[in-house]
Amino acid sequence: MNKKIAAATLSGLSIVLLSGCAPWVNDAIHLAEDVKKTSDEYEQEQHEERVEELNQDYEEFLRSSGKPGTNDEESEQSIVIMKDHIGAD
Repeated sequence: MNKKIAAATLSGLSIVLLSGCAPWVNDAIHLAEDVKKTSDEYEQEQHEERVEELNQDYEEFLRSSGKPGTNDEESEQSIVIMKDHIGAD
């Protein structure tokens, strides 16, 4: 009989204790979810900024490679490099 009373008392105290902690646990769960969401948003923004930078760099590259005379200069450099390379062997 004493064990039944002790078990009932322990169960009752556990329920009271857990109901008191439930809002705190719920807040902690929401905080963790908010932190994860913010982290994901930050990573997405960083990714978008990097993509934008790469797009700008690529557009500049396309504009600069389309200038007259640029290809000839690059060809001459390639020939010099090739001659130096062959002579170095």
